[in-house]
Amino acid sequence: LYSYAVVNDPRSPAAAANGQYLLIRRDTYETLGGHASVQGEVLEDVAFARLAKQSGVRLFFAPDEGLVRVRMYTTFRAMWEGWTKNLCPLVTGAGQRVTRELLYVLPWIPLLCLALTPRYPIAAVLGVLLLAGRHAGYAAALRRNRFPLSSVVYYMVAALLYCAALAVSDWHYARGRVTWKGREYPVGRLRKQDPQGQA
Repeated sequence: LYSYAVVNDPRSPAAAANGQYLLIRRDTYETLGGHASVQGEVLEDVAFARLAKQSGVRLFFAPDEGLVRVRMYTTFRAMWEGWTKNLCPLVTGAGQRVTRELLYVLPWIPLLCLALTPRYPIAAVLGVLLLAGRHAGYAAALRRNRFPLSSVVYYMVAALLYCAALAVSDWHYARGRVTWKGREYPVGRLRKQDPQGQA
């Protein structure tokens, strides 16, 4: 979602951070007001990175290159709660719903071709080729993010699970509340965002 080069460019307003592992100089952290300055934010890591960059702090956003390993969630329930809390503000801007992302992620055209196979047998060939292309794109993303290529067999499951979590996240934001670690938090309307997903 976030380009390392764009986030690291001081001329770009785009900012991002991963809350599992942040490194910041203590004096800079205290000058910015620490996490208290973003206590009302659901995505406090991204909000803090945005505040830092707007204050002239240079960001360095990068993969870990094998230096550190963290486990974001230990159960499916925790993963579901975390992603339904985070997805909507990560992929949508002000006044937007998740429709565009859903249309992008789900392989609608290949599935439509396969559904038309009984009437148009040639559609099966097109559907399989298009679906193979989607799998290849997923394999490239897995490789880029250092996941085993064997996970490509889970492409359809992953796409459906992602879309379900995104739809639930959208519903949470529409009703104005998200749940995190057993507590409910109020969420306001999403702010206007730039193409990198930042306000």
